[in-house]
Amino acid sequence: MVSGRYFAYGANIIAAEMARRCPAAREIGTTVLPGWRFVVGRRGYGTIVPDPGARVVGVLWSLTPACERTLDEFEEIGGGLFRRESILVAGEPTLIYLAADAAPGSVRAGYLEPVIAAAEARGFPADYVAVLRGWLSRAAGPRPSSQGP
Repeated sequence: MVSGRYFAYGANIIAAEMARRCPAAREIGTTVLPGWRFVVGRRGYGTIVPDPGARVVGVLWSLTPACERTLDEFEEIGGGLFRRESILVAGEPTLIYLAADAAPGSVRAGYLEPVIAAAEARGFPADYVAVLRGWLSRAAGPRPSSQGP
């Protein structure tokens, strides 16, 4: 049973991680979300913020209700790390997770490297991958498990 669409821009662009977390999820494809910018929030994970002059490249997924529940837990909705929103992506309502505290912070060690590797493997534009890489110079904090959208 399909529940809806989900736009991933962080750890959930990694196909193997999504397959492990949400085996029923189906990849729709890579897409560009204009009017948003990737940042690392205060808690050290990727999020996106409105910015009319920017874009975010990510992956659209089709999710079941069970997938959504799993992602809600992964994104620590109950703990206030991320919050659920619905935005239009390619003209359709789409689930997205946004950091509860999007004030720019330092990326957690070990979080962004696999996201960048997945972005490169997926053929994301080089200038966008450079934006992701730019956050590595701000790395700080303990090495977490893969976390974030």
